[in-house]
Amino acid sequence: MKKILTALLSLALLLGSVPVYGAEDAILSQSNTENITEQSELSETAENSGEAEQEPETPGGESEIPGEEPEGPDEEPEVPDDNTDSGEDIDISGDTEEEPDETPDGDNSQNEGTETPEDTNDEKTSSDENKENPSQETTADIKTTEEDSKSAAEVDDSAYFLENLTVYTSYSGSPDAVTINPERREDLDAEFGGKVYTVEYSSYALATAFYVSADLMDTLPDDAKVTMSGWTVEGAQKTLNMDRKAFSEGKRYRLSGRVFAKGANGGSRGVYTITAGNAEHQQTYKIIVLRRLDLSSIGCYLPTDSDLATNIIREKFNSANRIYTASVAADVDSVQINVKPYSIDAYYGLTVNGVPLQNRNTIQVPLNEEGDTDITFHMSAEGGYNDPEYQGKTYTTESEYHLIVSKLAGASTEFKVSPANAVVCVYDEKGMRVSASADNSLLYEGLMIGKTYQWTASCYGYKACQGSFVAGEQSEITADLEEIDSRQPDIEDNDWINYRNSDTNNGVTSAATPSNVDETVQKWAVKMGGDWSAAVTPPLVLGGYLYAASGKFIYKMDRNTGEIVAVSEELAGSMVFALNPLTYAEGMLFAQVGGGQIQAVSATTLKSLWISETVGGQTLSPITYRDGYIYTGTWNSETTAGIYYALSVTDEDPSRGDEIKLCTWKYSHKGGFYWAGAYASGDYLVFGSDDGSDMGNYTNTSILYSVSTKTGQLLDKLTGVNGDIRTTVSFDNGYVYFATKGGYLYRVKMNDDGTFGQVLSYNLGGMATATPLVYKGRIYIGVCGQGGQFNADGGHHFDVIAESDNELKLAYSVSVPGYPQAAPLLSTAYEKEDFNGDGKPDGRVYVYFTANAFPGGIYLLKDEPGQTKGVAEEIFTPDTDQQQYSISTLCVDKDGTIYYKNDSNYMMAIETNVACLRSVEVTSDHGKVTWDRSYRKERSAYELSCEDGTKKATFKFGIPQGAALTVNGKACDGTFSVSFQGDDVPVTAVVSKNGKSTKYTFTVTGDHSSPLLSNLTVSTSNAYTDGGSRIGLEPEFTPEQKEYTTEVYDGNSNRINIFALPEEDSASVTAEGIRGIKKITNYGKTSGSGKAHRIAVYFGDDESEALVKVTVQTRTGKTEVYQVLLRRADVYPPVLSGKKAVRYENNKIRVTFTANEKGSYAYVLGKAGETPSFTGDFTETMAQGENTLDLTVPDKEEKVLYILAKDENGNIMEAPYAISIHVYAGINVAIKVTPSDAEIKVVNQDGQEIAPKNKKYPFIVGNTYQITISRDGYETLNETVAAEKTKTEYRYSLKSTMNSDASLKNLYVSSSDTYGKGIQKLTPAFKKQETKYTAVYGTERQSLNIWAQTANKKASIRVYALAGIRGSTVQKDETISQSTAAGGHAFWKIFFASGEKEAKVRIQVTAEDGTKKNYYVTLKLTDITAPVLKKVSASRLSVDKASVVYKSSEKGYRYYQVVDAGKKIPKLNTKGKGTEIQAGTDTIMLKGLTEGEKDLVIVVKDSTGNVSDQLVIRIPDVKKKGQNPGNANNDGKDNNKNNIAARPGSGGHKSEATTPGKGSDGEGSKANLKLVNGNGSGGDGTKDENGNSSGASDGQKQSGKTKDTSKKTAKAGESEKTKEEESKSGKKDTGDSEKTDKNEKTETTDGEAVETTSSNTDGSPVETVITEAKTIPLHVWILILVAGLGTAYMIFWIRAQHYYRRRMAK
Repeated sequence: MKKILTALLSLALLLGSVPVYGAEDAILSQSNTENITEQSELSETAENSGEAEQEPETPGGESEIPGEEPEGPDEEPEVPDDNTDSGEDIDISGDTEEEPDETPDGDNSQNEGTETPEDTNDEKTSSDENKENPSQETTADIKTTEEDSKSAAEVDDSAYFLENLTVYTSYSGSPDAVTINPERREDLDAEFGGKVYTVEYSSYALATAFYVSADLMDTLPDDAKVTMSGWTVEGAQKTLNMDRKAFSEGKRYRLSGRVFAKGANGGSRGVYTITAGNAEHQQTYKIIVLRRLDLSSIGCYLPTDSDLATNIIREKFNSANRIYTASVAADVDSVQINVKPYSIDAYYGLTVNGVPLQNRNTIQVPLNEEGDTDITFHMSAEGGYNDPEYQGKTYTTESEYHLIVSKLAGASTEFKVSPANAVVCVYDEKGMRVSASADNSLLYEGLMIGKTYQWTASCYGYKACQGSFVAGEQSEITADLEEIDSRQPDIEDNDWINYRNSDTNNGVTSAATPSNVDETVQKWAVKMGGDWSAAVTPPLVLGGYLYAASGKFIYKMDRNTGEIVAVSEELAGSMVFALNPLTYAEGMLFAQVGGGQIQAVSATTLKSLWISETVGGQTLSPITYRDGYIYTGTWNSETTAGIYYALSVTDEDPSRGDEIKLCTWKYSHKGGFYWAGAYASGDYLVFGSDDGSDMGNYTNTSILYSVSTKTGQLLDKLTGVNGDIRTTVSFDNGYVYFATKGGYLYRVKMNDDGTFGQVLSYNLGGMATATPLVYKGRIYIGVCGQGGQFNADGGHHFDVIAESDNELKLAYSVSVPGYPQAAPLLSTAYEKEDFNGDGKPDGRVYVYFTANAFPGGIYLLKDEPGQTKGVAEEIFTPDTDQQQYSISTLCVDKDGTIYYKNDSNYMMAIETNVACLRSVEVTSDHGKVTWDRSYRKERSAYELSCEDGTKKATFKFGIPQGAALTVNGKACDGTFSVSFQGDDVPVTAVVSKNGKSTKYTFTVTGDHSSPLLSNLTVSTSNAYTDGGSRIGLEPEFTPEQKEYTTEVYDGNSNRINIFALPEEDSASVTAEGIRGIKKITNYGKTSGSGKAHRIAVYFGDDESEALVKVTVQTRTGKTEVYQVLLRRADVYPPVLSGKKAVRYENNKIRVTFTANEKGSYAYVLGKAGETPSFTGDFTETMAQGENTLDLTVPDKEEKVLYILAKDENGNIMEAPYAISIHVYAGINVAIKVTPSDAEIKVVNQDGQEIAPKNKKYPFIVGNTYQITISRDGYETLNETVAAEKTKTEYRYSLKSTMNSDASLKNLYVSSSDTYGKGIQKLTPAFKKQETKYTAVYGTERQSLNIWAQTANKKASIRVYALAGIRGSTVQKDETISQSTAAGGHAFWKIFFASGEKEAKVRIQVTAEDGTKKNYYVTLKLTDITAPVLKKVSASRLSVDKASVVYKSSEKGYRYYQVVDAGKKIPKLNTKGKGTEIQAGTDTIMLKGLTEGEKDLVIVVKDSTGNVSDQLVIRIPDVKKKGQNPGNANNDGKDNNKNNIAARPGSGGHKSEATTPGKGSDGEGSKANLKLVNGNGSGGDGTKDENGNSSGASDGQKQSGKTKDTSKKTAKAGESEKTKEEESKSGKKDTGDSEKTDKNEKTETTDGEAVETTSSNTDGSPVETVITEAKTIPLHVWILILVAGLGTAYMIFWIRAQHYYRRRMAK
């Protein structure tokens, strides 16, 4: 429940983040003279019901959802203002520590009138810290007595004790803006028990905006005080003391907690009680906070305005103003009223003309037929007081608003224009377009008589004109437009001309863009612009140059170097956030310059041509060009209207460049148009809108518009769209595509007339603001995750959507560490390449995009038709100072160079360069080598600092495959050493490949770095250059002086800045507090500090001194320390801490405590709970730091020592410091630790080590002991404990310091034993998070090498064999031995087993602390050799049986056929699936043969399709009687019928240690490697689909006989028990043989597979003849029994040995 309540409160605070006091909202009353009749009055009535239940406040209101609307292009989520209702003292004006974010052009009404403190202190200030010094202001003065001071006996109790009683809405700021004059209400004194004053606050205001100040009269005694108190909504009393002269000293005080609140409690009053005087003379003052019930907005709309786009109320809404007016035509019979409270629970019983309104829905209000209609908005709230003394008192607060709607008679006006295709638009007094007649676009009817209307007439190629008229006075207006010929010269050979370089808004290019991270480099980077107000736009590529804008200028840049070659004249306004590129058309560049304006500039001269009229708002939507017109939209706020408008691009006055261009047409929509670029055809323009709601991302009120491209008249609209449409509309194959912040992707069919057809949508699972890119039936779009828009780990993804006629469905999604918020780029350059080697183009496209998160690089997704998974690879990462959030689109030139920018304001060019060093490592023979900057492929010059004593530096270069490297002019294989004697040594490396080369210069030098500061200043300002705010240092700064003390600062801020400027710009600066500090914030280099580091130091509460240590460290590790003692005026009493009272024998006690400053003290020994009495003599000297006091107190007495301290300036503690003294008592304490063998050390307060007795330590109750627990590999734990009588055991667990990183830093496969040579491609490319890789070698070889390096040097690597590896190279624990190359690089040589083309290994990385991580690598050889077959033997066992043995050089699939000897040898068909065999010996058992010699034809096909030559083996005929070699008895009988020949084969090894953790984490013995024999692939002569025998089981041919024959077969050598066990273990018996796999094998006791196969001479199978059991002689039965028992014994012995080895391995 706590978690739920916490979440609800957090949401409430977030939604309630609207300024408490502002000009627009006018939450606080303007002045008492402006109070209207609806003002709240005190009208209490006594109730007997007791205390009324107070509902908890639910903050809400019109607030921005975090991350909704950017004040910058990638806004950070807002922080709820003032820690609303937290009970803490806070500054309602907000945090102004850092420079505020810039706001896009146009006002943000949400922020109007927000208080900004004069002091930029951002500390949330408590009441006694609010010490500003404003000028004197007018207050409600209180009557005073004579000015002469009087003694206590002469105090006049009838006179006022307070003067200058004043209420403020902020602790700082202009007095005129924040002062409220309390109204004296003597009529309420008796009722409320004091001198009563009232003030009025809005129902949306909080007690956080209530500050009080006053002066105590000089006539009162010295011990008189001022105290303020109040009761909160929660029923808690809050109290604080005020200074005697708070008003004169500029101090303002606020109670913590909600004395009054908002929302549901917005009508409830608050009472503040102020007491003034001493014990003998005291007065009570009451300030009662009355409430004014306010609304957030009122809207009035015509009944035809279904989108609520045009509010017809004349006046701008102000919550304090109560009367508004509107006019309508005479034929309008009703209006729509929309009312919004500040929060959902703040309607206060609202009625509109008596009709209750308790939601945000619009209601229809009828109008009077004649005359004005008064629409009344009434609110009422009943309440009681929080104070217990006023329980039972109730009151009613009422407020009203009035809207007067007047009707005016109608008139009509018709226009006559030339040329005939000119567009006429008429606008009313509010600037809203009036609709023309449906039958005549030049006739306007229903105009309100007496009202003034504006009109424009515009046409491409003509000079526009405009005018105005009063309805009823002109029935016809003629406009003849002047033709203008002013076309600008076009630029030829353009690569990128607008937002997506496409009329369809799909960013598709055929240029060969960078294709992998190894060859992607930064060509150049240039910083442009400055802060947010002058960000740089993404560029265009025109005529071989780049064109981009920043601030008020357009720049022409060399695309090869980034050099600026021309600059435009100053624009009329700033590009501000520069989210969109310029647009080029007809020789002109169109720039968005703020205020809703577009400025046209000649692309050749960069001079201004014209500026469009101001329509207001921010121009955030890309500019679309079509047939002589451009189109874009504006945005003002979530709930106010924006304009979509058209402009003719004609330069209507070539003689000047500042003429104002009139809009051809304008279209208004509530909510406006944000990032809403349009698709323009010749007849219609399609664009999306915001939803006009401030209720989040998921309302269904956004609209997709289709309007006439020429006139702007509505053709169709799609309503019910979920969430703001914040994407440009793209077009493909008759459909338009867009996405929403509600998380949906839409596809809409476009009809020829501009109306909409079929609509499909797909739920993306998160908001999307990137323009969808559509290509060949696949849609590419970035999606925001649910874990936070600006959280890199927020679950963001990039989706590939497959489309069909009636469906949009996800093909796959790839995760991205940042929200892909900008439109992607797609390259088709590689679409026709064959990547998979099937001889056909793969259709692969390369999709590039950015992500709105650090580091702001470029991601690449490779996609093919039908692909169902992928990976987004970051192919480019900006350099450190170029890293920032990125919301930039990408553009590309014809050479494939990508250009873009991120929020660092660097313009960057990214290209493919195959001739660059992959990596560079430099080591020395003494100490470390420090780089002046990190290595990057595109960075050409470096300085490498070596430590003193270095004699040699060694370079190891990562050379691209196929590249050549020279170092200092000589060829280099990758390793180069240089001697170093202290002087600078240059090393020049040049890498060359494919006609390109890159030169790198490395200067080896000594350590010349300096850790000194070049300047150190202390200031109250955030700006380093603000000399007027600096505080002097003693002594004056010099780099060599290390300790400083500031002059005493007498201001009110509790924060002071230290600016430290290091001599070396790359040096780091850190700071830490030594004493007197509440907190320190190291801001580093900020916009106001330049190259200096700003350190904000906050004084501790009641501290007048703060000691700070500043540490400077160079890149090479040199360090220097400075100390600065900050001082401020000492008006604070001493602060004591660190109390400790130690008991010794014989009644002795030593008391220690720490003081924050020097002074003196007095002490008293007393009892707990009593009030000590001090004489006022401070006889004991107090040192700054630790103080000691020795006392004698009887062992059996428990006392409290009270200490009262005074500093050297006379400031005395308000309350004494209490130190408890316990009774002398001993206890025995046990200390238990994990790990149990850790060392325990206990030291008492005197530094003496305590030895345990019987494993327990003797403690004295109340004394302190330091317990130290230590062990190698763990953090040492130190804890100081005070012995307690009830605590006799302490438990501790140590934290391991051993590294847990079990990841790899590098992994690659090579064919060379030399580091860096013969590198093979890994799939996927190595990344730490990937664990499975494959490397394919292009031909055959015996071995490949695996090179691996751990991320942490203390981690270890073991490589385990899994499959396909030569057994002789595998150790008993299944590992492969490590080898070491020159330079100490470790690698593992993987030998392929005979006949194997694929080997698998597991790389196990073990971290220092034992953490394990496994990587799996599959090595594949490209098999180009066919298997080689060799005859071993062929034996005729009987007339119908034979055994044939042969060898195969590799594993594969076997095919064979039996023919009569001497007949033509057939060519076997290998298209079907044969019988799988292993490399080595293979045996084929044939059955069903006929008499005569036979030829067996065999071929083997390997896994890659290589087929062996046919092997023909002659099978002899059966021997006649007396000649049978199989007749052991030499009796002439055919004993071969029962003779089974089984010949051993040989094969490769296969590991069973595939699964980590099986056995002993995979680290078993070599016994776990199973020998897979080559003869395990028997067959029965079954023909495959091609007519070849392939070895299927016999049972498939004679399933009807299997039950009978299985018994007979068992008697021939296989027991029924064995069959039953096999059946239970999952093996099918012959009765189920029809369901078994064709390649099922029968295992004999020696583990070899035996096939019983037969075929006729024509290759057809015959039935096997089984000898009946009754014909077997008795002696044969005996031999079979003995053989079976022997075999069983051997199996038992082998399994026992195997089990024993496994147990030993564990």
